[in-house]
Amino acid sequence: MKNLFLFLLAFMGIKYTNAASYRTSNSGNFSNPAIWEVLTVIWVPAANAPTSGTHNITISAGDIVTLD
Repeated sequence: MKNLFLFLLAFMGIKYTNAASYRTSNSGNFSNPAIWEVLTVIWVPAANAPTSGTHNITISAGDIVTLD
C-alpha cells in the first residue's frame, strides 16, 4: 500500500521526502555532515548537516553534539 501511495504522489508531481528528519550516528560538531543520518525511505548517511528548515533533529542516546 505504501508503494502505491508513493507512486501516486510521484505520478501527480508531488514531491515526497522525509529529508527534514535527521538523527546522529556519532558525536561531533553540529555542522559536520559525517555525524548525521537523514531519513529517506530508510536512514542513510547525510550529505549535509541539518539547517534551520529541518523539522526533526534527534540526538541519539550517548552522542554529544557541539554547536559550532
